[in-house]
Amino acid sequence: MLSKPFSLRYQFSSIELRQNQNKADELGLSRRKTKQTNVDYVLLLAENNTIDLAFMPKDKTVYSLHESVLLIILAALDKVYDADAIALGIPMYEVGTFITKVGEKLAQRELCSPDEATKHSAMKLVHNSKFALLKIVNGLDEEQVIESVFHIVQRCQHDYTRKRLYINVMLFDTLNQLFQDSPKRAELIKKIYDKLSELLYSDMHYWLQRAKCTYRYAKEQSALETAYTYAKKSYDDGGQDIHYKASLTLSIICCAISEHEKGQDKINECRLAIRYANEAVFSDFYQQNNTSLQLDLDAKQGKSHSGIQMVVNACNFIKQNSTDMEDVEISESVLDRLHKLFLEKNS
Repeated sequence: MLSKPFSLRYQFSSIELRQNQNKADELGLSRRKTKQTNVDYVLLLAENNTIDLAFMPKDKTVYSLHESVLLIILAALDKVYDADAIALGIPMYEVGTFITKVGEKLAQRELCSPDEATKHSAMKLVHNSKFALLKIVNGLDEEQVIESVFHIVQRCQHDYTRKRLYINVMLFDTLNQLFQDSPKRAELIKKIYDKLSELLYSDMHYWLQRAKCTYRYAKEQSALETAYTYAKKSYDDGGQDIHYKASLTLSIICCAISEHEKGQDKINECRLAIRYANEAVFSDFYQQNNTSLQLDLDAKQGKSHSGIQMVVNACNFIKQNSTDMEDVEISESVLDRLHKLFLEKNS
């Protein structure tokens, strides 16, 4: 008599996580984290404890341009719809070749939900391990990465239905996460944006991401002033959502510039910072998107040099050093808003 088929969940329950913690501590192994998949955790154990995994390629694999494009989108967005693959010039037989090359334990096609099928396509490419994909992506050659991102933008930039796809891929936060293990991450992402300027010089999303890349990786005042110029272009020329995101970015950049200044020059930079922050945090856009505000401020507990902490420091500096009562009131208003949204939760 045939036994009934069963499915194995790809993530642990809270009970399983506690059991794993006890056993991992007993054996001196890394604990499993909440969001890790089965393959993620096995790969982590293999890396930390030199366990040999038969399903992972032993030698460096060469990937075609289309395969590299699939790798980058899959690692960045966790799925590639068949319709998107076709729009990118990738036929379905190449998707099949890709699955064979990376291994069916890491990637496979599956049916979409009815809602996804209506909006996108009936099938999509998915993965079982972000950890494994990031390892592969970080092993790609620099030029291959640059050309792959360029290909994605070039094929999608004039397709309104896929604008979100290329924007999500070229976001600074996306690229920063994708190449977190690269020893030359800052240099690589800068080269990606340099190359994309050929296509996106009139795209305000692009200039805002380039501003973020510049100020996040370079702390010299001249570089920060360049980042300010890029963000100001998005602020002046972008649509409403870009305008307020740029306003918040300008606030953080002014905070960073102020750390290089003294006396009245420092007051002037902090004054700009709190005014840009005030415009952003009280905008309809961010009041309706608190999660986006938290991400853009990097408002996480325990981070001493996050965007939110820099804005808080600028507000406090203005309160203590400015004689302009309007600026003091703006600082207090911004501090009150941030405190209610984030700081109370993290205290």
